[in-house]
Amino acid sequence: MVLVHELPDSQIVVDAFHGTNLAAAHAIRGTRQWCRSTGPSEWLGYGVYFFLDRTMALQWAQRHHNRKAAVLYTRVRLSRCFDPDEERAQCRELLKGARDELARCCGLSSTEVPVDIGDDRRLSCAVFNKLFEIARPHIQTVRAFCRESLRGAFGLVFDCEDHVQLNVIDESCIISDPELLTEEQLR
Repeated sequence: MVLVHELPDSQIVVDAFHGTNLAAAHAIRGTRQWCRSTGPSEWLGYGVYFFLDRTMALQWAQRHHNRKAAVLYTRVRLSRCFDPDEERAQCRELLKGARDELARCCGLSSTEVPVDIGDDRRLSCAVFNKLFEIARPHIQTVRAFCRESLRGAFGLVFDCEDHVQLNVIDESCIISDPELLTEEQLR
């Protein structure tokens, strides 16, 4: 069982950018209801994903929505933020505990649990979701450094831009109304 101590209720507020399509952007602005990512390969578990860099958000949106890409801007309070890059030893222990608990629930030993391979991030997603289940309401946001890479011909790997991503579990941490960025603002 994972023991999660109370994470600090930070007053740090960051500018955050959400890549999406134009129709979803208008719906989010109209309803103030964000689209939670719940796919099996969400590397930081289920939640509302943001980039800290508007260019990365635009690139993501263009990759997934082509000419219908859109980027929303908002502000996020990093309340009870789980940040593996800040408290490495503690976070590693918490993630290992969640992984072991997931293995136990599946009837596996911790050595039998598969690992993420390439872009298949189902295990990462499952481990983070297990951590959220165990630690709720102690974790409200996740901030993590991401190294992206592309696989080319003959197995060559090309590094892309590194970036920081946020996963907002508790939407009350999204503290401003979404603003649809114009093409000029995205330059």
